Amino acid sequence: MVDPIAPSPAPDNSNLSGGGWIQQASGTYTSGSPELSGPYAYCTQSLTLRYSRKPRLSYNGSKYSTGMSLGQFSGVVPVNGTMLHVDIWTVNTCSKIEQPFTTSAYEQKQKFALNALSTDQYGQSYGSVSGFIFGPNGSITTTQPWIYIRPWDTTIDTEYVEITQGTSHGFAASTVDTNGCTTGFWKQSDIMEDFKYYPGPAYKEPDFNTDTPGWPPTFSEMHRESYGCDYFWIYGGEYNTSSEPAWMNTTLGLQRLIQFIETNCNNLNNTNPNLRFCKVQPTVSDGYDTVQAGDRISSSRYSTIRHDYS
Repeated sequence: MVDPIAPSPAPDNSNLSGGGWIQQASGTYTSGSPELSGPYAYCTQSLTLRYSRKPRLSYNGSKYSTGMSLGQFSGVVPVNGTMLHVDIWTVNTCSKIEQPFTTSAYEQKQKFALNALSTDQYGQSYGSVSGFIFGPNGSITTTQPWIYIRPWDTTIDTEYVEITQGTSHGFAASTVDTNGCTTGFWKQSDIMEDFKYYPGPAYKEPDFNTDTPGWPPTFSEMHRESYGCDYFWIYGGEYNTSSEPAWMNTTLGLQRLIQFIETNCNNLNNTNPNLRFCKVQPTVSDGYDTVQAGDRISSSRYSTIRHDYS
């Protein structure tokens, strides 16, 4: 894999504002009110989404070349579509604390920031980023976690720390025996994997870019999507930041950003495991050409109702 070039700092950091301390309807707050004794339930939620845009489609098939980019598979084969490889991290916690508070319940909504970069993993720029433009690389981070504080209820409360980590693209590989039969296995996924593994079947050198007899090659690798994620597909030609809905339209940009966050987070609770993110390193999917249910991640505690985009 080609080592990624560290991109320059993002020229714009678009915060999704709103929130602050939001009082529960059942609670009252009066400045200077007497302290209420514990215990209290102190619950939190946070999210990080990391993304990297990859070439995916062409009209004429694809061949690897050193200059492969989000615009060209080679000097003569253009890119006709790109998508995001997405990694997700969520953290949900609940602690029992004895500290006294001056109110019966508080809720702070969760807020986010879009941290967009103008360069891909190789340092090539695709135009300026501002507003809600994702750019070819970047992240969406929690700038203000969801926090919920209320009296501890022994009938329903329990302390927990739930950390979920997954990726949109499992890294499938296969060996091919002399009879042409394949045996599939799954490698560790890397969001900065070489572009050549995304357009479709791609092959390790020297087989990748050869027309010699003996199809198929003896060893192949490619990424397979987990299908339920929002990859932010862009069709119709090579990628540029001006291709995004947010270009000169912050309203459309914010709508697309909210859709991206909500879809990917809601899939953590999807009852269909095929629509959820997969583990970075699958452990029970070898021998299958898709990531199996046992290698899909889920979260019963993460909830998008706690998000605030105002």
